[in-house]
Amino acid sequence: MDSQRTRLGTRWSTTLSQQTRAYAGVAWEHEYDGKVKASIHGYPLDAPKLKGDSGMLELGVTLNPTNAKQGWTLDIGVQGHAGKREGVLGSLKARYNF
Repeated sequence: MDSQRTRLGTRWSTTLSQQTRAYAGVAWEHEYDGKVKASIHGYPLDAPKLKGDSGMLELGVTLNPTNAKQGWTLDIGVQGHAGKREGVLGSLKARYNF
């Protein structure tokens, strides 16, 4: 897959407690000319055209149970895409800083 795109967006976050931060974001994305080539057992598949605009919204929360620079951090989020790219994406990220 070859893709050339531009994304412009912003994210807002706020502290809910010493261990919890929430965030929300919005973005616009323009795909200039995405190309996909695929085949199954040597037979070519029709490739989708990705050129166009999409919008994205995201919501999430970051948990830091120890409230320290060291230790575990957990991020739970969801993103929704509309336009040329459509769908919903959920994420769960765990990180340990030492």
